[in-house]
Amino acid sequence: MQFFKNYVKKDYLEEPYIKKDPNGKEYIKDKTSFEFFRYHSLDKKTFDNLFQLHYGYQKYRVKEALKKKVNEFDQNKPQKSLFNNFKDAGYIVAHAMNTCSSKCILRGFASKNQYKFKDEPADHELMILDPMYINRQNYFDTTKGINSIYRRCLYQKDTNEFAFEYGKQFLNQYRDENKVLYLEFTDGHEITSEVVQYIDDPMYKFLTDIEKDGHLQKDTMLYLLSDHGQHLVSAFYLFNQIKAQNEEDEINDVYQTERMLPMFYMLVTNDLLKKHNDIAQNLESNSQSIFGMSELRETFLQNSFGIEKRKEMKKKEIENQNNLIIYQNKKNQYALKQNPDAIVEELEFVKKEAEFSIFQKLDDSRSCYDIGMTQLENPERFCSCKPQKKIE
Repeated sequence: MQFFKNYVKKDYLEEPYIKKDPNGKEYIKDKTSFEFFRYHSLDKKTFDNLFQLHYGYQKYRVKEALKKKVNEFDQNKPQKSLFNNFKDAGYIVAHAMNTCSSKCILRGFASKNQYKFKDEPADHELMILDPMYINRQNYFDTTKGINSIYRRCLYQKDTNEFAFEYGKQFLNQYRDENKVLYLEFTDGHEITSEVVQYIDDPMYKFLTDIEKDGHLQKDTMLYLLSDHGQHLVSAFYLFNQIKAQNEEDEINDVYQTERMLPMFYMLVTNDLLKKHNDIAQNLESNSQSIFGMSELRETFLQNSFGIEKRKEMKKKEIENQNNLIIYQNKKNQYALKQNPDAIVEELEFVKKEAEFSIFQKLDDSRSCYDIGMTQLENPERFCSCKPQKKIE
């Protein structure tokens, strides 16, 4: 993470100046980086975390709601994805990936329910599904594809290089436009802890290249994160299997801690921090606050629409929800008048957007319950962080 370490000093109020990295290479100090140590996974699996990020829902709650005769998905428009929101905010969107994660997010839903979620593609997309790389018959093949123990190569290149190159072309093509580039990788899905290292050099090259090309000079935020920590390390996996007969032993072991603590770095150009000094202070404070995908989604939306406009959008959304609940209650009352023995169901919205983003100061007493980990049978078992401050 040397690229981010170059900008770790919080001197964003100073004018840009020239510094040298540990290798003696000069660079301009006009950005500031932040690392978030208590950013926490909601669940153990990628799709559950990504569903919250892209749609604002916990996947298990959606499935429970769909079993009911009355649910919000029958009375509302298709739920917009994160990319739909980016477009609505006026951004050109590119999505490049060497895997099928966000694009396969509705996998597991019956086809009759998939239309309830808007899955509109980005304006520009690259997804690597070449048969030379992916085993279409076995998604979990450990010798080929996204879970392989071997280096993920295609036509003499690492697969991640194609996504990085696509990203550079997109940034150069739309240099003066409002844009969002969303790159996605599964290079960490492997049990050797070796293969993931092959993304380091291409990622560093990508970051330094776009910096040279002037894409990180002003009015830009860069997010580097994972949805969960490493959970395919062979030693952890074997250790977990040995202890599987006595689950109580697993509560605080290193395996659970590792998988629930993802990585999150952020790089912000100093012109934005000077303009919004409170945001700089809040990001610094929140480096030790517990938050998850809900707050991250809210951060992306506030970043796109602006904080005040996003607040108005949420207010309107709540009003619409309340109106639908009133409408359903009237329908229920009418049904009971017609037939006192009729079985009616209350309409309860399962979508619960985060109240705050990381641009606002988060409370020191926040716990894993505040980020939505209540879907797990035993949240304490998977909660790797305790509140900074005890709740009185």
